[in-house]
Formats: sequence, C-alpha cells, structure tokens
Amino acid sequence: MLLANKLLPSRLFSNMTSEDVDLLIHCLHMWKKTYGIGEYVHHINDTYNSIGFVISGKVHMIAEDFWGNRNLIQEFGELEFYGEAHSMTKQPMFFDIVAVKKSDILFINTDRIITTCHNACHAHQQLIANLMRIMSEKKLGYMHKADFLSKRTTRGKITAFLSEQARIQGTNDFLIPYNRQYLADYLAVDRSALSRELSKMREEGILDFGNNHFILINPDGI
Repeated sequence: MLLANKLLPSRLFSNMTSEDVDLLIHCLHMWKKTYGIGEYVHHINDTYNSIGFVISGKVHMIAEDFWGNRNLIQEFGELEFYGEAHSMTKQPMFFDIVAVKKSDILFINTDRIITTCHNACHAHQQLIANLMRIMSEKKLGYMHKADFLSKRTTRGKITAFLSEQARIQGTNDFLIPYNRQYLADYLAVDRSALSRELSKMREEGILDFGNNHFILINPDGI
C-alpha cells in the first residue's frame, strides 16, 4: 500500500483510490528498479514492452549522433512516464534513457494494460482512459515542438516557444520550467547562441528575462 500511496498523485492514476492502485500493481505485475546517476535505463535500439514510470528522481531522453553529440529530447521527473509508444508498437527505441538523478523506475507492461481481465474492473478501465488522455496531450506537445523546430533561425525558435508559453499561461509575464541549457537542448540550438540572441532581444526592447523568468514587452520588434 506504501507504493500505491506514492503513485496516487500521478495523473496516470487519477480518479482512483489507493486500494485501486494497489490492486493494479499486483494485477499488472508491475516491478521496480533503482538506477544511479548516469546509468542507462534503456539504450537506443532496445525493444521493450513496458512503460517506465518515474517514482522518484529524473531521467533524460537523449539522442546521440555518430560523433557523440547529444541532443536532449525530453526530461521526465517524478510521477511522469515514458516509452508508451515504443512499448505498444514493439518498435526499437529511437533514443537513450539516462538517469540524471538516483531514480526509482516502475515498469508497467503495456500488453497487460490494454488487455483487460475477465473482471473488467473499474481501476483497469480508468487506467486505460487516463493513459489515452495523457498520450493525446503528449502528442499535442510534440506537435508544438515540431513547430518550434521548424523555424529556421534561433530567434524564430525562441519567439515561437515564448509566445506559446505566454498563450498557455495567459500572461506576458511568466516562468518556464527549463534552465538555459535545457531550453537550448529543447530548441536544438547552441547554448551560447541562445544566450546571445536573448541578450539581443532584451537590448532591442522585445523582452526581459532573469533565469527562467520572462516578460514579453514588444512583439512588434520581433
């Protein structure tokens, strides 16, 4: 029941009781493993049949080219999960998954998720509904990122990203959930080029910023 209580705040287990979650842990044969800092949870081209759910810690999804250059695709923190598309389709993993903190990962077999037992219990049906909703939201997020990356210039990527953040948060004065390096990786630009362009935009009166706090001032200057 202790593990169930840890999982309960996650959106994957929303509209459930701790008893529901405990039932699913046993019914779906979920299992847990701990990874140290820098340890690979999955390697590129791995095939697997389970979602990776981060109970504690943090993992990065990373693309690495032939020369060892890394691009951070996505970060998954506590109570977030990854790998649902690859595990459901049985396609090889396109990326590496690396623990950047000591991390406890819960593995949930997707075949067991999508195949309900004869009881067809409420908890299992709710889990499927939650998973489908979250996957749909992730799909929209990937579409937004594709739009950012389609911009040809660093400034274009910055303005597209910040405009979207302002729209989501309903204000021109907002915080973003990324530090400078993560933002550079997310937008697939060099960190120094990102910092240089942000400084230019501040000098031109387009925006102001401090760490992850941004204020959009003059969109006409973009």
